[in-house]
Amino acid sequence: MYYPATLLLLLALLCPSLTQASGELTPPNDSLNAAMTRMISLNRSALTLDFNSRSSLLAVGGQGPSVQLINPQLGNIVKTIDGVHTDDILSVAFSPDDRLLATGSADNLVVIWDVASSRPLRILKAHRDYISGLDWSADGEVLASAAWDGRVIFWEPGTGKKLREIDPLDDKATGVAFDPMGGQIATSSADGTVRIYELDSLTMIRELESHKDDITVLRWSERSSLLATGSWDNTASVWNPRSGKQVGKLTGHTTDVNCLSFSPDGTVLATSGGDRTLKLWDLPTGKEITDVTDRAHAADVEDIVFNHNGNQLATCSRDGTVKIWKVPSLEERLAAAIVTGMEEWKVKGPYEKTSDYEKRMKRGVRQADELRQELEGELALFYEENVDWRSDLTFRTYNADREYFPLTSPIFGSLKVEVSNEDAPLVAENLDKLTFENLSLRVKKGKMQLRRFTAKIEGEDSKKFKVTPF
Repeated sequence: MYYPATLLLLLALLCPSLTQASGELTPPNDSLNAAMTRMISLNRSALTLDFNSRSSLLAVGGQGPSVQLINPQLGNIVKTIDGVHTDDILSVAFSPDDRLLATGSADNLVVIWDVASSRPLRILKAHRDYISGLDWSADGEVLASAAWDGRVIFWEPGTGKKLREIDPLDDKATGVAFDPMGGQIATSSADGTVRIYELDSLTMIRELESHKDDITVLRWSERSSLLATGSWDNTASVWNPRSGKQVGKLTGHTTDVNCLSFSPDGTVLATSGGDRTLKLWDLPTGKEITDVTDRAHAADVEDIVFNHNGNQLATCSRDGTVKIWKVPSLEERLAAAIVTGMEEWKVKGPYEKTSDYEKRMKRGVRQADELRQELEGELALFYEENVDWRSDLTFRTYNADREYFPLTSPIFGSLKVEVSNEDAPLVAENLDKLTFENLSLRVKKGKMQLRRFTAKIEGEDSKKFKVTPF
């Protein structure tokens, strides 16, 4: 049995920036709704959870030494993993290929399990206090663990070998997160500080400070390259870790923010915690777009995670339940924002002539199109400023018959650079000197897609070439 609840949503994408919008909460818009679709009772406090990459399994740990693997669509427990830990499970994390599951416990152990057989493959012993965070490198070849002993340790999953360790922090290590694009790693601490390290040398390159109390959770977005932290000071902070700039501070919770999660497309941050409410924030503007005002759970919410497609969100709580929420698509949120914008536009000004107003109303279709273009432009600007979309672009051999260079992007997939046969030798000689600009995105079928961007050769032979998806 489950109990439906309404999520009241507003997408206020018309604001100019995240920094300006931080903390400016707007009453919800009833025109766009999402609802809890399933509740799973575990009869014990649930403290941590993680979706696998196919969203076919949800691992849940909590009070006691076992982990349940749940089918999120059916709500049934597929299997229980136990037999090693002797205390509560505080962290769970699927490997990128879903074959392995890492668990961290209050017994100070990290265990790597084979998901198919439920067998423990490696028992990692080095920490001397609670395991507070786990994260896999993007290639799955390294597992990082953080603990209240102030240590962050890197492990080789295949052998269980301890590879290396960051110099112990001055206070409890409360989280660890790999840069999904590679090259860096972040740690959070009970002293309210985030530290960014160069991954190869483990040299600290930046400290980020904004919280007035312990940081409870740390996440690195896979798509937007932003970091988010939650704290006992009742706020969440969003950072650009490469520049060290605090992009925004999200206020609105009345108690600690102890869990948060980025949507897969990087545009939404979900937060929850001790006040038992669930909030969604639009990151291009910093506006609160969703709030479960009637409380998402009956006790503290301990963890929250989006599924791989971003259309579902799972929460777990000390009330012993896991809840699955339907998340409105980006297309639905854009449509709601356009409706809101059009309602404002249709209001007749107190000094506006009736004839002028009537003429303006005849441009309604065009106005809606312009609003959509403006909103999609804000998304493109958000990506331009916060996503390292220019990195790791791989060129292949020129196609002379169709006049393009094939190009592969880790974010946008297979692309083509449209280059005439005449210009092809020039481009081939300057592949390492090309610069990329004018990113244009669109929302289609509920997802953000690349429309085009520009490849440019600087200098005397300055030329521009259009880059589009296949």
